[in-house]
Amino acid sequence: MLGYHDYVGQIIDFFFTKCQKPTGEAGPFRNHWASDTASVIVIFAQHCLVANAADCWGKYSDAAYKAFQWIESQRDETGLFPPMRSTDEDPLKFRSWVYTDIRNWMACNMLAKASAKFNDLREKEFRKAADNYRQVLQKIVDNVRATNDGSDELVIPISHDGQADPELIKRNFFQLHVGRVLDGEFITDADEMIRIRRGMLRRGTASENGLYSRKGGDIWYVGLVENQWYFAWRRAGRDDLAKQTLEAFLRFTCTSENYLCERYMETNPWYLPWSPNASASGRLIAMLYNAAENPLSL
Repeated sequence: MLGYHDYVGQIIDFFFTKCQKPTGEAGPFRNHWASDTASVIVIFAQHCLVANAADCWGKYSDAAYKAFQWIESQRDETGLFPPMRSTDEDPLKFRSWVYTDIRNWMACNMLAKASAKFNDLREKEFRKAADNYRQVLQKIVDNVRATNDGSDELVIPISHDGQADPELIKRNFFQLHVGRVLDGEFITDADEMIRIRRGMLRRGTASENGLYSRKGGDIWYVGLVENQWYFAWRRAGRDDLAKQTLEAFLRFTCTSENYLCERYMETNPWYLPWSPNASASGRLIAMLYNAAENPLSL
């Protein structure tokens, strides 16, 4: 967005030349999340699309294809990844369908779009995988709708069938997962989003001031999910709640020195500056660009 295309190219080169195994699996492997490989693919394909980087596509598309094949090889009879570590604080390996599988779908979908742009013969293979993956995920979302039919809440399970949820909640596995359902546009209806938010407010995992991920106690994980909710509210035509989310991002994530953090503690204002998070800066820039190009109608 800012035009640092050469810098992004260096990042892509690092991942595919230094951080890819012979199997095709890719990523920094610092904590070895199941979605690492998909994240590398998304970075690559999105850059090629946004920057119209045909040279980059030509140079690294074979490596991305190998990464794509690794993702496909991991899917089992359910169509999902097997139970794997999904975040830094994953208390037990479970089918993290939102945090892992939706990211995988995004990778396949992005490859399909980029391959179409650059007339890559693998486009049909990418598109077939992306469509199949989405059908599997959409079925889970449809089951969630059916389970919550008649309720004023719409509760998104953390595990694909909800079986692991009691133990995950007991261990304070915080609610990063809901935002990615919205980010992937599996739920786009404003009324359904309100029902999700209502349930989160009742359970204390969202706040009335626009935060959407309580980490536990009086500590909130800030920056990531607010970004996802902001864009979802905008797509749903709820600019009032998008504005609230953006203002919460600025109020609870940004320090007086204008750097961003990933933790906010309600009872200790000095907690914030000790959790700097550079990627939050990118998410804030994306929201501000969006608000500038398409002014919030309030």
